[in-house]
Amino acid sequence: MDLADLKEVMKGHATLTTSGFGVDEDQNELLSHLQECNISCDWLKLTQRRKQPNRKIGSTYGLKAKAERWSKTYIPEGAFIAAAIHSGFELAPKRGTTSAFLNISSKTKINGQWI
Repeated sequence: MDLADLKEVMKGHATLTTSGFGVDEDQNELLSHLQECNISCDWLKLTQRRKQPNRKIGSTYGLKAKAERWSKTYIPEGAFIAAAIHSGFELAPKRGTTSAFLNISSKTKINGQWI
């Protein structure tokens, strides 16, 4: 993912900011988190997909925490969501939050741990 890719994601999701969806902050702040987007892309490549978003495994907030433990790097939720969008994941907004559910399979194991 490069800066042009991130800008394209942001263009298609006007409410996506560094903190996730629907937070009243400058969307351009997300551009300073390209490295975290790429770390998230790397983690997301390790997951198995299913057809529909999976509410059972938790939202992007919890998933990004798992990616943080894996990478030992802080990842803003918006950077994680941008990486998921860029990587072609299906999203379903989690009402009343800044998060979304992704189409990641419950059968995914990363480093021997179920996600």
